[in-house]
Amino acid sequence: MAAEAVAALAVAAVDLAAMSSQRLALGITNAVFFAGYGVGLGICARGLLQLRTWCRGPIVLTQIIQLGVAWSFASRETLLWTVLLGVPAVVVLIAMLAPSTTAALYGSDSADGDQRPGAV
Repeated sequence: MAAEAVAALAVAAVDLAAMSSQRLALGITNAVFFAGYGVGLGICARGLLQLRTWCRGPIVLTQIIQLGVAWSFASRETLLWTVLLGVPAVVVLIAMLAPSTTAALYGSDSADGDQRPGAV
């Protein structure tokens, strides 16, 4: 997740560096979008490390969108991009939907109903 945040910030930096005067608005818009996306992913990754329950939804949604983007690259010429986008998305989805992640974020149901302190 943090690696995806860094990659999005890198794309923003590359967009800024490669900006031309003919496509100034597009370059700025892309850079702002990817910078915001990277910061948002970073905030979610930090929230996940702190076991915040709110971060799970945005992370799962982001990975589903990333799978859709990967699918759009599914052809012989762009297979590398399909793999580079799709494999991490699948890995993160598996990790986020795993029972151990659910237990860590939301607590496990014990016989007496105790949950992790601070769980909502």
